Amino acid sequence: MTYQIETRKPICVGPVHYCEDTCRTMNVWTPEIGDGNSFATEQDALGMIEELKTLGDDWASAEYRVVNVPMIDLKSVGTVLDSNGMTYPMLEGGGYDADAGIHLRDIEEDGDWMNNLSDTDWSVVDLAIKELV
Repeated sequence: MTYQIETRKPICVGPVHYCEDTCRTMNVWTPEIGDGNSFATEQDALGMIEELKTLGDDWASAEYRVVNVPMIDLKSVGTVLDSNGMTYPMLEGGGYDADAGIHLRDIEEDGDWMNNLSDTDWSVVDLAIKELV
């Protein structure tokens, strides 16, 4: 299991130059995008939220939540895969390296990692790639 941060803040979906008066405002939960949004513990994610709140008014006024993202073991390549398409190397003692994530889109299609997937793991990765499109 990995933890990620989602934020909710008003988003203007109307014409920008009339935004103050006529735009519709949507409040939706969206994942914070970036390599730094996967945490091995909930406490680490909560610590990052405190840092985000210091970045300015938009960040300070946003709502935050921490969500659990399930992980799938790809044992043939010593990797775990989350539902967002991020892969992380498994650690020998258990768990995974949350700081070494690589998105499926950034893995070479004909590289060693893909070529070493077992048939079972390949079917999981293939489905994940199709869902990302």
